[in-house]
Amino acid sequence: MKRKSFSLLAILVLLIPFVISFPLDKALATKNVWVEVEPNTIGSTATYKIHFTLEKTLHVHNWIKITFPYDTEFPEEFPEPDPALPFNTKPPEIDYEEKSIKFATHLELDPGKEGYSDIVVTIPNTVGIKNPSIPGEYAILICTQAEPDLIESIPYKIGEFDSPEIEILSVDGKVGKDRSYIEPPSIEIKSKNDEESKKPQIYFNSDILNNEYELYNGKFKLPDGQYITRITAYSELNGEPKGATSIIVKVDSIKPIIRIQEPKEEVTITSQKYFLIKGYTKAQIFKSFGSEQRKKIIDRDIEITNVVTNNKELITLKTDFKGHFNYKLKLNEGKNIVVVSCEDKAGNRTTTNQYIIIRE
Repeated sequence: MKRKSFSLLAILVLLIPFVISFPLDKALATKNVWVEVEPNTIGSTATYKIHFTLEKTLHVHNWIKITFPYDTEFPEEFPEPDPALPFNTKPPEIDYEEKSIKFATHLELDPGKEGYSDIVVTIPNTVGIKNPSIPGEYAILICTQAEPDLIESIPYKIGEFDSPEIEILSVDGKVGKDRSYIEPPSIEIKSKNDEESKKPQIYFNSDILNNEYELYNGKFKLPDGQYITRITAYSELNGEPKGATSIIVKVDSIKPIIRIQEPKEEVTITSQKYFLIKGYTKAQIFKSFGSEQRKKIIDRDIEITNVVTNNKELITLKTDFKGHFNYKLKLNEGKNIVVVSCEDKAGNRTTTNQYIIIRE
């Protein structure tokens, strides 16, 4: 894997539009990721502005990592910045294979302070990063030391969204809470020309499948899993290319995995007033554009329900960043029926079997 370190590249720009309050129980340290690209034409050397919102403090020398689409072109050599710039921080790392930039903050970013929650990382066009050569939707992935899992940006467009000849459609799937498909869609590619003699041959690829172009022979269904994929297609008529386009599809059809450590048995008898419910959610692999760029995801939203006569008590909590949770549940006298549920960001839900805890 080709890596290179160089002096500070990205410039943090702090926006101060208004004061923001911050709940203490938020799960993600970064959210609302969106991208400005100027110009947004295919193959152009561009300025990238990556916007995101912090919800947990990044301390001095904590890192931020930005991963570009794999068909973005990095320059052979990154320019050295002006040595007079007043930045005292570690040199960023460039990963040419992964198309990522990892750098440390040069000041403390505390979202509880005015102006330190909405962040823009600006990478000017003088750096030499070039847009992908195929028009369509793209997304940047970002993670921080406070939230190591990669968060994808809202898709942005490079070039024409659709080519003049073809369009790609995702159909039949079921969309969850975070724009993910919790039931994978089918992919349909259509020619815009209705004349049979002028209909082109269509070739496509998907990085979640074999990542090689093949002749399109009709609608196909994407597999179950947890991934972001780009579907790319181009048309060809009489041996001449007629244009290309692409779309991004996010699938999350896998339910969370919960492991309960306490109680150990389905039926437990105790004389204690409180009982410690303890367990964890198992990390799962999430693939981004054909590679395991996001090594794992932790489903963090937990519900503990105590069902007793004429009463249903619901407790909501979050796991730590390793997926572990515990809660001291106040028991009613006699029989307590406890179930634990976990719901991921897409809306997939897993509920455990019932645990019976009898307080004597």
